[in-house]
Amino acid sequence: MNHLRRPQQGAAFLLLIFSLTMALAMAVVGKFSIDRFRLHRANTNLEQLQQAKQALIGYAVMHSRPGALPCPDYNGDGRITNPEDHNGSRCRSESGGTMRPGWLPWRELGVAQLIDSSNATLWYLPSPAYTELASVPLNSDTSGALRLDGQGDIVALVIAPGPVLDQQQRSSAVMGNADRARSAHLEGENRDSDADFTQARPASTGLNDRLIAITRRELMQEVERRVAAEIALRLRDYVAGCSRFPDAVPFTDPSGLALFDSQPGTSEGLLPIDSVLPANWGSGCAAGASLPPWFQANNWHWLSYFASAATNCSPGVDCLEVANLPGRRDNKQGLLLLAGIDLSGRRPSATLSDYFEGENGQSGNRRFDLRPPGGNDTLRVILP
Repeated sequence: MNHLRRPQQGAAFLLLIFSLTMALAMAVVGKFSIDRFRLHRANTNLEQLQQAKQALIGYAVMHSRPGALPCPDYNGDGRITNPEDHNGSRCRSESGGTMRPGWLPWRELGVAQLIDSSNATLWYLPSPAYTELASVPLNSDTSGALRLDGQGDIVALVIAPGPVLDQQQRSSAVMGNADRARSAHLEGENRDSDADFTQARPASTGLNDRLIAITRRELMQEVERRVAAEIALRLRDYVAGCSRFPDAVPFTDPSGLALFDSQPGTSEGLLPIDSVLPANWGSGCAAGASLPPWFQANNWHWLSYFASAATNCSPGVDCLEVANLPGRRDNKQGLLLLAGIDLSGRRPSATLSDYFEGENGQSGNRRFDLRPPGGNDTLRVILP
């Protein structure tokens, strides 16, 4: 009988090995499928968050108050509705205050409804001073008040809330009111009314919110291009009417100036606003050149520096020179510099290098520098 039992034992052993192999294979396939699902969900969320981020930056760049971001949508219609989305601390809290997250106002941004992998509309919160209802000046020196996992200087956050967790109820009764719906979508730090937010981690069990931040630098680099381009165009219009650039304001701490008046014969410095030579903005030979209202209202003139040479200057002799500029560099008749965010931490200041880098921070030598990508200065050649 033993000779019969041995083949049976061998067959049983082979069957056991086969079963274990199949179980292991199924476990591997199952884990692979779960990992693929998680990766797909993460990629979907990231794609939607990136779209929202770019839409918000585009909105801020084109706003009549450059840099301003829309209020959150608190009633769920995708629009900014007054008074529903403006009441109380909704979109009105400024320096030192708090705001509450709401939905991304996708209709206001001109995009399709952006939803995460759980089919939930994205949430959103701007830094208080950056909202379109804020009354404080908004420029490159305006700090972002939000923080994500300890990183500060954030001007806006977009949140993919993820699927429902235990205890959360996303009923239709709460979907038209962000204050009631917040606890059904966001968790922990992300659903209160302070400035601190937290990113979900792979091992998180009670938090599945995925966030994307817009930092002040990211936003203002784009806004500064718009501001510099528009003011350079106004200076070009001034020259077209008056056949010369206006005389500048000698550079000093801009916060200490009551009036930004031209100083006769000053070829580089702050942009004149009040008394301008040879003609005030919008009058006389400069009738066709006016500064936009938002420029002074938001203290962009504190961050603007321009230099000029005679319109008949000789290249290589008494024209301006701009290093790293494609084409001829030593024939420039006028240029505008716009300071980026405050890297020194010393503004407002009477020191030019606290505003600009390299050659741009040295006055009087007619030499300037087009900074490489990632540089902090925005330079616009006005002529030629």
